Amino acid sequence: MNDLFKEAIKVLLKIKKIIFFIAILYVLSFFIGFLLIAIENPFAIQFKNFIIEFISTYQPFSYVLEALKSGNILQAIIFTFLYNLISGAFLSTTLPGLLPFIGAIFISLVTFLRGLMIGITYYEIFENFNLLTIVALGTLFLELSAYVFSASAGINISLSIIFPEKYSINKFEAFKKSIKDALKIYLIVIILLIFGAMWEMIGIFLVAFFK
Repeated sequence: MNDLFKEAIKVLLKIKKIIFFIAILYVLSFFIGFLLIAIENPFAIQFKNFIIEFISTYQPFSYVLEALKSGNILQAIIFTFLYNLISGAFLSTTLPGLLPFIGAIFISLVTFLRGLMIGITYYEIFENFNLLTIVALGTLFLELSAYVFSASAGINISLSIIFPEKYSINKFEAFKKSIKDALKIYLIVIILLIFGAMWEMIGIFLVAFFK
């Protein structure tokens, strides 16, 4: 396990420029969304209301809320982890990388939109510092770190065929090597999302309990 973790770290260091790009994209889009709500932009407010309604009614999210209301924290943690891993990380930020170049553009767009949505919906949480703010900060750090790595893995796959010289091998071999690198990266992604789901669900439960 220790060797696998070291291998994952080596891969992350190898694609550190992509990781930096994705991280900057998240930060930039977050502050744009945050600023739009701060200046009471009509579109941003309408978009925020849509997101909140969607989360409260859309099946995966409403399922988690019901689990928390019934006190089934473990069930909420497991479901949140699986949803974030499958939908939040793999399907939206890594799998599109199978498409050369277009996949990289799509992943970058998903990253920007996700950061924008977070900035829009988290404005009120950060406006007044309290227990929920601490929960939100921890969740953002753990889950967004995982998404930065999963998106970087996807973009690395997408660009491997276009720039195989990065691996000093032919296009097909570069493509296979980038997928193997993505699998190594996912060890860290999974760990971060497990802790992220635990922190988020236990935190929300405690916030509701002490409210």
